[in-house]
Amino acid sequence: MVENVEALPTIASRVYTSVGEDLVLFPEGKLISSRAQLLQEVAQRGPTELFQDAASLVRDVSVGAREMVDLRRDAVYEGVGLPRGDRSPVGIIGGFGSSQIHYFDSAHSLSRANYSVRTMPWGMVNEKNPFDMAHFMMPEIKQFKKDSGQRIKLVVHSLGGYDAAAMFALYPQEFVDNVEHVVFVGSPRPERLNSALALSYLVLHMFERDDEFKMTEKLTELEDVVESGLIKVTSIDSSFDPVVRGQHLAKDENHYVIDRASHSALGMNRFTIRAVAHAFVGEEVDNMLHPTIHHPSKEAA
Repeated sequence: MVENVEALPTIASRVYTSVGEDLVLFPEGKLISSRAQLLQEVAQRGPTELFQDAASLVRDVSVGAREMVDLRRDAVYEGVGLPRGDRSPVGIIGGFGSSQIHYFDSAHSLSRANYSVRTMPWGMVNEKNPFDMAHFMMPEIKQFKKDSGQRIKLVVHSLGGYDAAAMFALYPQEFVDNVEHVVFVGSPRPERLNSALALSYLVLHMFERDDEFKMTEKLTELEDVVESGLIKVTSIDSSFDPVVRGQHLAKDENHYVIDRASHSALGMNRFTIRAVAHAFVGEEVDNMLHPTIHHPSKEAA
């Protein structure tokens, strides 16, 4: 059993967004900490911004559909050019409204790079409160670790990242015992959510308990776990994400940005797969060969 998992304050981090051709810092703001706060922010934005956000979601899904096709057409789909793994276990947890089938191609790519990959069984669609999902998913994580005999690497996309965060918040010791590396894909600690998607989420969970955003406070405990080396955390974001913006969860040196990728298919993006495979083996992505993959802290140095 891994010891010493209590303790820990906030991840002082940043997220990058795109303005024109430049990556600029998205300023840290007040973290969303309750459903009531989220509802208030949605109401303050008004119908015009709600319509604009809805339109941006439609565009994002359209871009994402093309990215999923691009993965199939890329050599990465067959593991070509990816660092070779050691058959260690990799679990994938998908985003809001997704099914496991959306991530089969990502699982295939990482399998071809010599990993033992499962899309974790989150049901027909991922729409549960993350704390509810944590109770459901933690036994699956433990069973996967037992089956493989090794701690798991997790790739968690969008809401799947908050599901993983909720697992850590509720079961910190078990999480560390069973998970060695988490790659948060499009899952920062939220400062701004797309108002149209936020409204959909609020309506869907209208009659459920209000506790999912409390995990943002619990995530302050993640920093010391990462600093101690008990768990490795990598984060990957789009350079312009119309769905969620906030503070990335990894150390700056373990944070990647995919230029102009969608949010909806960031977990199935060919450049994300490349960044994930390199992160798993502790290697840098060659930005000269792959300029779409940015490493902001390295580029600023």
